[in-house]
Amino acid sequence: KTVIHTHARTHFLRVLGVMADFIAPQTRYVPAEPAPPMYPAPAPSRPFSNSDYTRCSNCSAFGKGVIRSSAGLCARCQSLSTPFPPGSEKYLGEGYVSISWDHKVLKRHVSTPPDFEDDPDRFPREGSPCKIQYVARIAATGQIFDTTRSAAADGTLIGGTDDPLSFPLMREKVIRGLDLAVSTMGAGDVAAFYIHGDYAFLSPPDELPRVRKGDALIYEVELLEFGDAMPRFPTKEELDRTKKEREEEARRELKENPPLPYQSRRDLANSEKAKGNAAFKSGDYAAAKEFYDKAFVNIFIHRDEWAHLVDDAEKRKFNDVKASLHLNRCAARVKMGKFSDAEWDADRAVEYGGKT
Repeated sequence: KTVIHTHARTHFLRVLGVMADFIAPQTRYVPAEPAPPMYPAPAPSRPFSNSDYTRCSNCSAFGKGVIRSSAGLCARCQSLSTPFPPGSEKYLGEGYVSISWDHKVLKRHVSTPPDFEDDPDRFPREGSPCKIQYVARIAATGQIFDTTRSAAADGTLIGGTDDPLSFPLMREKVIRGLDLAVSTMGAGDVAAFYIHGDYAFLSPPDELPRVRKGDALIYEVELLEFGDAMPRFPTKEELDRTKKEREEEARRELKENPPLPYQSRRDLANSEKAKGNAAFKSGDYAAAKEFYDKAFVNIFIHRDEWAHLVDDAEKRKFNDVKASLHLNRCAARVKMGKFSDAEWDADRAVEYGGKT
């Protein structure tokens, strides 16, 4: 809101429209107070720290996660300062462009379906199940060593079955270079890729005897289709880390909430058994069974703890309580007409009670 103070003559002339474009020297502007923000700023999860942000030593780009190399360079500067590997120069003159920061994977676009050129959703994501047709050659000789196609573009039979290869993208199911290559394609795209040996077979499989370790490859790929991204399965390192974290959490919880002594567990079980006996005498057999079930919960011990931590004397005491509970629950189940369950309890009573 702007408040304009002026004298009466100026106001009169402005009303008449004579001085519509004139601002009198006595005019004083009072700026309005700034409006409050429409949405409150989110509270930071933790105090700001400059250690979260880094600066590129070459172009001075500053931000979180900018540095991508040990030389302190961002991804762009690292790529610009990295020379093309030997053997890839001739492909640059054939229309190939680099799609990796170290220029070891090159791409030459061949075709795109006209109906899909402007569709942003036709590109797969990490974990998307992809189906491709491909012809793979050794770059040095041009010899085909693997293919899904039955015939080349000129009609020459090349040994495939036309069954597409299916794999989840970026999940290490194919060579690293092919993963990167397909990630740059859209559905229906056809492209050729030069893949340096560092992105190819580091240990060639037995079914591809023509390929040697470190061979550069040429892949001619058509991305037929892809599905919705699937959740990633954890790696062995992630599983080991999770297991370690769970063990530490279990130790901390055990320290904060130590378990009851064995005798206290048996006392609680006997207390529930006494309640069950009272219910049995009153004729409420279903309630009696429920009390006996609760008694079993109090004396439950994990099999690892039972095998390694409980001594023989404690085991005999627990087994005596178990045998008594099984007998009592057997009687309750007989009264309820559940004879098969009662027979199972009788067998367990013999197992735990032995000769007694």
